[in-house]
Amino acid sequence: GKPKKDTCMAAAPSQALGGSRPWTVGERIRDNDGFAGTVRYMGSVASAKDQKQVYLGVEWDDATRGKHDGSCVTSDGQRVRHFTCRDGAGSFAKPKLLKRAETFAQVMQRRYVPMDAEMVSTDNKLDMEQCNVKTWNGRALPIEFYGELKIRARQQTGMLERVTCRDDMVGIAGEDAGTVVPNLWLLDLQGNLLADWQELAKLGQQLPLLTTLRINGNRMFMPTLGTGLDAEAFTNLTVLVLNSCGITSWAHVALLEKSLPALEALSLAYNDLSDIEEVLSGGTASAGEDLSGPQAEDKKEAQTCAAVLKDPTSFPPVQQFLRLRHLDLSNVGLSTWRQVLRFAWLPCLEQLHLTDNSIPSVWPLEDQDGMEGHTSAPFEHLESISLSGNALSSWDSVDALNTYKSQADHGGIRAMRLGGKMPVVAGLGASEVRIICIARLPLLSMLNGSVVREKERVEAEKTYLRRVLRDIARACQIQTMNTGIPSEAFRGPEAQPVIALHPRFLELHDRYGAHVSASTQRGTGTIAAETLTVTLKSMAANSIEKDPVTKKLPGSMAIVKLKQLCKRLFDLDPELQVLYYETGDKQSGLVPTFLDDDSMALAFFGVPDGATIVMNEVDLKQQEREKEAWAEEQRRREEEQERRLLNLNALRLAERGAELRGVQAAAASATSTSS
Repeated sequence: GKPKKDTCMAAAPSQALGGSRPWTVGERIRDNDGFAGTVRYMGSVASAKDQKQVYLGVEWDDATRGKHDGSCVTSDGQRVRHFTCRDGAGSFAKPKLLKRAETFAQVMQRRYVPMDAEMVSTDNKLDMEQCNVKTWNGRALPIEFYGELKIRARQQTGMLERVTCRDDMVGIAGEDAGTVVPNLWLLDLQGNLLADWQELAKLGQQLPLLTTLRINGNRMFMPTLGTGLDAEAFTNLTVLVLNSCGITSWAHVALLEKSLPALEALSLAYNDLSDIEEVLSGGTASAGEDLSGPQAEDKKEAQTCAAVLKDPTSFPPVQQFLRLRHLDLSNVGLSTWRQVLRFAWLPCLEQLHLTDNSIPSVWPLEDQDGMEGHTSAPFEHLESISLSGNALSSWDSVDALNTYKSQADHGGIRAMRLGGKMPVVAGLGASEVRIICIARLPLLSMLNGSVVREKERVEAEKTYLRRVLRDIARACQIQTMNTGIPSEAFRGPEAQPVIALHPRFLELHDRYGAHVSASTQRGTGTIAAETLTVTLKSMAANSIEKDPVTKKLPGSMAIVKLKQLCKRLFDLDPELQVLYYETGDKQSGLVPTFLDDDSMALAFFGVPDGATIVMNEVDLKQQEREKEAWAEEQRRREEEQERRLLNLNALRLAERGAELRGVQAAAASATSTSS
C-alpha cells in the first residue's frame, strides 16, 4: 500500500553510541570501499527490528551509494523521516561499519616511514615477484633498489615543507601537528574528512609557517563556523582553496575574513554564493529573487555600472579581503554582472575567474565621475578574467572589457578565457573565436592560455576587418567587392548599424584599410599583376592522397567558382567543402583564414601570391554531435540549477535540524540540572 504521511523522529544523544570520542551530526566518515559521507542523524531507526540499536544516518557524497532520502517505511506502511538528503544518497549504518576521521599527525605518521622502520629491500633486492624484468631468454632479473635510506631520510616528516595528502582520513587537528611537521608551508588536504571549521583553525594554529592551504572537496559543516575563526588561526596564509566545500552563503565567507589577514588568493568555486547581494544589503532581495513593490523599482532599474557603483547605499560593495589579488568564483551561482560589480573596489584584484556561471552580459564601465570616496577606478588592477561557460549572447560583452582600465590609462584586460557552451560562440570554431577576440581587444596578450604574438594580432585584425567590410558591402547592397567600398559608404545610414556592432572598425580601417582595399581592387594594373599563383591541397578523406595542384588564378575569382574548380580536381561537392589558407609560421603560430563567403573574391580575403589553399570536408556527423552537445549542455545547466536548489534546501534543513537538536539538548540539560 501507499506509505502514510511523513513522521519525524528525533535523534539520540551522541553519547548513546559509546566510544572514546562521541559521534556528532555533521561528522565525516568513510565506508570500507572508500566512499565518503556525512553523518546527518544518530539514533534508532523506525523500520529496524531492534529498536534499541543505534544507527547513523549517512548522506553519501555519491548519490548512487545510498538507498533512500533519509526516511524509511515501517511495517504498518508509515513513512518516518529521520533526516533529509538527496534521493538515493541516504543510508542507515551501524557505527562499527564506518571509518572515522584521524588526526593530521596520525595520517602523516602512517604515510611516512620512520628511519628505524623495517627496510623494504634486503641487500638492495626487492623481495617481490613483480619487481623483476624478463631477459631475452625468459630469465627473471631482479630490480635492485639503491639509496633506500637516503630517500627515507629526505621523507622524514620533520624535514617536510610541502605535503599533498588527498582523499585520506584527515578530519581532526589533534595536538601535535606542529611537532610532526614543524617546517610546513604548503598543505593540500583535498578530499579528506574535514568538517569542523574550528578543527581547521586548530590545525592552522599549530602550523604557523603555513602560507598555502587547499581543502577543496572537504564538506564543511557550516554550523561549526559559529561567529568565525580565531584571529590567530592563519596569520601568514596567502593562498586558500575552498572549492566544493559546501559553502551555501556569502555570509559564511565573510566570517572567515578576520582570520585571514594576509590572504592574496581565494578560490571559492563550486559553492553557492548566489545570495551575495542579499547578504551585502543586509537581507534585501538578491538578484535571483523576484523583486516586487515600489521599494524595489530602483533595483530593477539598476542595469548599468554607474547605477550600481555610484550608489553604495543601495548596492554595498565587498569591503573585506582587501589584499586579494586572485579570486575564483567559478560556478557559484552568479546570474548578473551586478553581482560581479560588488567586487569592483577590491584594490589589489588582478585575476577574476567567473567560469560556468549564468551571467548573460558584461556591462561597460561608464564615466566614473560621481563615484564619491574612491580615488581609484573600479577593478583598477584587473588584468585577467575568465568568462567561459557563461550565458553571454553578444560580442558587446567582449567589447565592454575594453572599458575596464585604470584612471592613469595604463591598465586593462590583458588575459582572458572565453569558450565552452556559450550562445555568443555557438556555431563558431575555436580559430574563429580567437580571431574575433584578438581583434576586439587591443590589449589582449594571452587568450585561453596561449600567447598572442604580434604577427598573429596583425593577421587576426586584417581578417576581422575584411569580414566587417563584407557585412558593410551587404548592408549597402554593393554586389561585389572587386571595386572596393567607397569611403562615403561608411558615413551612410545603411553602414552605421554594422559599424556600431564593431567599435574598433574605424581604427582598424585607418590602420589596414589601404592594404585591404588594394587587394580588393581590379583594373589598376596588368593581368599578370592581378594573377595569384596558389596551391590547392585536399585534406578530405576521399582525396587526401591526391597530389596538390598549383594554379594561376585571378584575384577577382569568386569563392563559388573556386569551389567548382576543387570539385573537378578532388571530386567533392561544393556544399561539403571548407576552404581556408594559413598565414604566419610554426614558430609564431599559424592563423587560418576561412574563405567562408561564396560571393566574395580571393582578393577580398587577402589571399597572397604563393598561398596554399586547403580544402577540407564538412563533418556532418560532427555538426550533429555539436547540436546534440549544445542541447545536452542546456539540459545540464537546467539540472545543475535544480540540483543546486535541492542541495541548498537539504543543507539548510540539516543545519536547522542540528540547531534545533542543540536547543533541545540544552533545554533538557537545563531541566535535569534544575531538578
